[in-house]
This record gives sequence, C-alpha cells and structure tokens, in this order.
Amino acid sequence: MKQAPAAGAATRSHRDTIFLEDARVSRISRFPGDQYILRLHAPETARRAIPGSFVHIRCDAAIPMRRPLSIMRASRNEGWIEVLFKIVGNGLRSLGHKKPGDVMSLLGPIGRGFEPSSERPRPLLIGGGVGIPPMIFLAETLWRDHRDWHALVLMGSEIPFPFEPVPSQIVTEWLQEKAMHAMPLLEDWRIPSRLASGAGLPGAYRGNVAELARVWLEAQSPDVLG
Repeated sequence: MKQAPAAGAATRSHRDTIFLEDARVSRISRFPGDQYILRLHAPETARRAIPGSFVHIRCDAAIPMRRPLSIMRASRNEGWIEVLFKIVGNGLRSLGHKKPGDVMSLLGPIGRGFEPSSERPRPLLIGGGVGIPPMIFLAETLWRDHRDWHALVLMGSEIPFPFEPVPSQIVTEWLQEKAMHAMPLLEDWRIPSRLASGAGLPGAYRGNVAELARVWLEAQSPDVLG
C-alpha cells in the first residue's frame, strides 16, 4: 500500500508552481450561446501551464469569489493563455464585459495535467461543453511535441460551438459523410476532429459525444485498440 504523504507535503509539492499575478486582457471574442474566449497576458501561468491545468480568476473587484476556468491554449514564448467560458451568473457575466487592457487577479496554473504515454500513440481526446478547452490544449501539445502520433479529437455541445465549424479535409471512413464538420484550428494542425450534438447542429453527429466515441470504437480493429 502506498504511504500517505506527511502533513503539509501536498502544500510543499506545489510551492513555486502556482502563482498569483495580475493578468491583462489582450483579446476577447464572443460566440453564440453567450460563450467567450478570453486571451490574457499572464506570463508566469503561461510558462508553466500544461494540458489539464486551470486558473482561478477574480472576475471583478466587487466579486471576491474567484471562478475556476480550464486553460484552452497557452503560449510560453508570448506569455498568454486563453480560457473559454459561458456566462452563468454575475461573475462570468462581469468577465464577459472585459475589454483589452483590463487587468484582473489570476491564480494558476492549478491541477494535475495529462501525461501522454509513448505506449499509446493513438490518443482519443473526448470533451463536451466545458470539457472542450483541455482537449484543445492537449491536442496542440501533441501536435507540437509528438508529430508522429495519430490523435483524434471528439467534441460535443448542445449549443453552437465556440468556433465556426468547417467541412473537414481529413478523411475519417468510420463516420457518415453528413457528419464531417470539424474545428478549423485542429484542421490547421492536421489533427482530425469530429463534432457531436443532440441539438441538430449542421455537420455534427446527431447524439452526444459519448455515442460518437462508441461509433469510432466499434469501427476499429483489435490491433488498433491494442
């Protein structure tokens, strides 16, 4: 049995890895369904963020409780991170009103990230709703660091996606042609992606993302699944 850590060990393990910094808004983009992508200049967080990390943001000085948001992208060289959020409550509503140049308190990066394994070079990345951002971050990391891997990203949403889906140019023979829309950014990275929605969104598989994953699994041969 693994020995439990001594009191205070968890705190010490995170020392010098989580930072409190003033993050400056550099860009904010709005999408249907009251969804926003916020780019923040936060160099300490960007330098250490990994796929699966999240941040605690103080949305407004009058709202003391921070909001946890997953990091969707991060640039270590340029010192920025991006978060995706949907307005739910006053805190995120205030965040949606931010403008370039505004400054807010940010605590991050927090959380244990994903650990890709060379024994599994065909990762299947599945995210629905708020689970989409970490999958994008992971996909970008795999594209940058593991070009010979073969990832597939499946995303689900019951409201319009926070991007303009495009017909994919990457062939996936396991899915019907009418459900071939994808995320443009992933297309640019040559990572195949497919969308699922029970709301009948154009170009998306009709059903939830878990059902779409089942379609993929049933189409695979045993040697592919390992």
